[in-house]
Amino acid sequence: MTSSNPIVSGNTISLERTIKAPVELVFEAWIKPEHIQHWWGPAGFTNTISQMDTTPGGEWVFVMHGPDGKDYPNVMKYKELELNKKIVMEHTVQPYFCMTVLFEAQGNHTCIKITNEFESAEMLQQIIKAVNAAEGLKQNIDKLEDHMHLQDLAISMEVNRTFKAPKLLVWQAFTEAAHFSKWWGPKGCAIQVAQLDLKPGGLAHYNMQMPNGAIMWGMFKYIDLQAPDKIVFINSFSDADGGLTGNPYLSVWPLEVQNTLTLESQADGTTLLTIKGYPINASMAERQAFANMTAMMKQGFGGTFNSLDHHLAVMLAQGKTPIVMERVLNAPVEKVWRAITNKDEIKQWSFDIAAFEPIPGFEFSFKGGKPDGIVYTHLCKVVAADECRKLSYTWQYEGFEGTSLVTMELTAQGNQTHFKLTHSDMENMQIENDNFAVDNFIAGWTNIIHTLLTNYVENKN
Repeated sequence: MTSSNPIVSGNTISLERTIKAPVELVFEAWIKPEHIQHWWGPAGFTNTISQMDTTPGGEWVFVMHGPDGKDYPNVMKYKELELNKKIVMEHTVQPYFCMTVLFEAQGNHTCIKITNEFESAEMLQQIIKAVNAAEGLKQNIDKLEDHMHLQDLAISMEVNRTFKAPKLLVWQAFTEAAHFSKWWGPKGCAIQVAQLDLKPGGLAHYNMQMPNGAIMWGMFKYIDLQAPDKIVFINSFSDADGGLTGNPYLSVWPLEVQNTLTLESQADGTTLLTIKGYPINASMAERQAFANMTAMMKQGFGGTFNSLDHHLAVMLAQGKTPIVMERVLNAPVEKVWRAITNKDEIKQWSFDIAAFEPIPGFEFSFKGGKPDGIVYTHLCKVVAADECRKLSYTWQYEGFEGTSLVTMELTAQGNQTHFKLTHSDMENMQIENDNFAVDNFIAGWTNIIHTLLTNYVENKN
């Protein structure tokens, strides 16, 4: 968007806006009744079109229905129309004005320049005072932008799948490199994850080695994350350097596809996954290619989700798959190390711990549990500590048999820290208690790492 506010000068109102749609589609939205009826007019107005002849000398006859319940008859007479470049039309009922719209292709976006010329500056000021014409023009083009977005959604691809696993486990499979690499991609390919930075603006960068030995790179750019319910990301083909590349199999294909993935827990304990994708910044030919391939894409996701089904079953089997969570924290590694090893800092963001020393053999304990449930005493012993790099300790519950292992690994990345948590050996804790189910551990660690620790180290001075 290059300009959001109209400019009033003398007897004209002008506005310039860059629309995220190809010029052919934007121009079509101005000359076809099935489009313009949905967006013409200020906010709250609708339209009934009785005639639309866009040839020079032809008329566009319509009624605008205001939010106040009143009807406003309108007639536009076309003076010029140059395909994908220019429209000039006169409003032949009061208030009289001439509208000129210029269209300029900017890659797969379109810059539109609108000028409304009135009979006089005095007349324009009267209209602005009566109906706020400048704001009306702005709202009108806001509605055009919204309509263009709906055209993207109209060619979207949607896949729904129910998995026999709790929502948090499915979230983990999508957001942790150790799991993502086990199931993503076409059947038979091997995935290597080079980067997975789970935050808005972060990237997941990976390569896929196909059965024939060919290597392709892919990339996610995360737009919105609402753990464990929703992920919005832009998917694209990539290269080893993280650049955008075209589809290696199709010469005409969108460079970027925006996806919204949602997870919903079902009453029977399963999880409904919905993923909806549509091309962005795409040409008309690329949009059409995407629309033509939706059936094949759904088939491809079917195979990929079969692999996810299998991996989720493995994750659930006796809890033998470790819980692995990773996060890039916007804090230096020394600050993160203090947060997880200094008892006074631990108390500020985590459990109320009486004593802690990052020394192998040091034993510590704390109480924890759901606010409305039973509180359990956790018994732990430090088994490894490498300052600013690694902390490991055993984890068990007072009164229950079995010991698991928690490992926190820190890697400095400039003024940021890559934090990785692994909770392993959970199969040793053979506890017949729903509170110790794997999804409860995942929920707990998700809150601890992605909310409590993140907020503490990124916001503490």
